[in-house]
Amino acid sequence: VKTSNISYDTNYELVYNKVNEIYDDSPIITNIEDIYNLVGENRYLKVDIYNDYYIIDKEDYNIIDKGLLSNDPYKNYTGLKLYLDSNLEYKYIGLDNNYIYDLCTNSKIYFGEIFERSKSVIPADEDYQDLRGKDKILYTSDDINYSSNTVFCDNYIFFERLDSSHQTRNNDKSCMIISFEILLSYYDTFLNDNIVDENYENKAEEFETNIESFNSSPGVGNGEINRAFHDYLIDNHSPVSHSLINDQQRIMIKSYIKEKELDATYTYCMGNNLSDMFTQYTIKIIKDTIDEGRPLIANNYNHSVVAYAYDDKYVYIHTGWGHPARLEWKFFKINLISFWDSDYCDAGAFDIKFNLSHVHSDNYYSTYYHEGICPCGEYHNHKIQHLSINDGYHAHICECGLYQKEKHTLIADGYIKKVYISLLKKYIEIPVITGYHCDICNYKKEGE
Repeated sequence: VKTSNISYDTNYELVYNKVNEIYDDSPIITNIEDIYNLVGENRYLKVDIYNDYYIIDKEDYNIIDKGLLSNDPYKNYTGLKLYLDSNLEYKYIGLDNNYIYDLCTNSKIYFGEIFERSKSVIPADEDYQDLRGKDKILYTSDDINYSSNTVFCDNYIFFERLDSSHQTRNNDKSCMIISFEILLSYYDTFLNDNIVDENYENKAEEFETNIESFNSSPGVGNGEINRAFHDYLIDNHSPVSHSLINDQQRIMIKSYIKEKELDATYTYCMGNNLSDMFTQYTIKIIKDTIDEGRPLIANNYNHSVVAYAYDDKYVYIHTGWGHPARLEWKFFKINLISFWDSDYCDAGAFDIKFNLSHVHSDNYYSTYYHEGICPCGEYHNHKIQHLSINDGYHAHICECGLYQKEKHTLIADGYIKKVYISLLKKYIEIPVITGYHCDICNYKKEGE
């Protein structure tokens, strides 16, 4: 059997039994591939046998259409393949680079035309309705009961214990900034302490001897009391101060990582083209990333969160409101109604894979030992030196590998010179600058 683009839930036995009803001899299936429906479901199969092809509905494995392979509309088409309800004028549709084609005539179709003609066949199931209403998005702070098949990222306990005293309060429609802050604090704690500068960290300080016993996780904020890192991201990296959309979040993330000179690769879906709607690429990124042990930013209906686990029914998240929760998968689907009726698509995912060596973190601080506890097991307090690296910057350096660049804090050097002003018939004092020095490191610059 030659197959292409087959989803994991295809039941080959049911396919074979169905086509076996048509042929007297055992049929030879030469190709099976997935075909999508109008709302982005991986709903149909195209099965090639001898000189014929069949369209099979995976819901009940009944044959709903057929034809000769010599007249196969999908033949030689490499884009995304759709099959529409047989009651519509268009049935065999192709999607490529955000253009839609009638594959029977090889002509481009206006998407709104399909949308208007097909409203009657859009399923009434709530998965495909606009679920923005606040009453329909339920974030629970109750104890989460994980299923037996839940898949977790590494160190997922971090998100269970990240409370509002260790994150910036999300009260100004800035959830896309907050979710990035939470993800950075995770990697700064478990991977490399260079990811967030020391002066922005809000350490978890408790009378404990191991991080598993800490009641709180470290972060980069403290409600309304400490918003320094949040404000830094807004002032230096975010295109707007609040109400970001997916593309603006992407710009902010890449800008920060570039400035910090961090080696990272990205996988993301911004939910703003038709291909994302039909492939549900957001869901694939969430699953693939957590499978590899990493948390990621996951954007759903009007809210941005960090996803750290999933099972067949739920995605487990940190809400950005000081507690974890779980959401059904339907909230991460891009659907045709929200795509067509709104200015942007809500769903999206952003995975950051840092290619960095480990640098000890002291974000978990034991007041029992008066030392930081790195999650790798080392007890560590940074012994920082401040060294000038050029005219603009100095670096905070620890022998463990900590290396953080910062602009010089310049203070003028000089003296007061008395100058006699004949017109005033008196001496006045004039400051004379002879150079500058940094208040943090050993940098000096001479010259008036």
